[in-house]
Amino acid sequence: MLLLAADFSDHELGTFYTVAEVEPAQVVLASGRVVRFACGTGVIVGPKQVLTNHHISEVVGEHTVVVHGGEVVRLTRVGVDREHDIALYEVVGDPLPHLTLREEPLTIGEAVAVVGFPGSEEVKTSFGTVLADGLVIDGIESVEYSAQTWWGSSGSAVIDAEGRLVAMHWGWDAEGESNGRLLGVPATHLSALLDAQPG
Repeated sequence: MLLLAADFSDHELGTFYTVAEVEPAQVVLASGRVVRFACGTGVIVGPKQVLTNHHISEVVGEHTVVVHGGEVVRLTRVGVDREHDIALYEVVGDPLPHLTLREEPLTIGEAVAVVGFPGSEEVKTSFGTVLADGLVIDGIESVEYSAQTWWGSSGSAVIDAEGRLVAMHWGWDAEGESNGRLLGVPATHLSALLDAQPG
């Protein structure tokens, strides 16, 4: 029996896929542009810039190490946006391959993939669609999607079908105010923190 690889239009909702089980090159590429924190995920958004959630940053601290492609990378926190649950770290060492942030607004029903470390295991992907944009949940403006996440997914990259970063996963809606309850910080807020950095 031939096992077909999953992609944006052909997948099982709620399922995590390893890199070997996905078809789109954009997703495979994105899997090399995330890092594993001790308690979550980070996304590389510049040669020496890694974003994760502020709630992850509070656990790991100002100076920490992550794993990227089996290698240990040292990071130093250089910026925070508590209101939107974002922390920015600078890579101490050689530059890393990174994702591009999308500037165009999202469309409801648009296909997305979440790439990160659910369960703090190997990098995995889940597929889904955008359910809502512009929601405010727990005071955080959010994008909502149907792709699966789990403990360790905080800080994961949410990418579109072109491989651009559209959001960074931050959690779920515990109060049931949304549709699918899985939420990410929109790229506009990620860009704002990056633009606020000196140099």
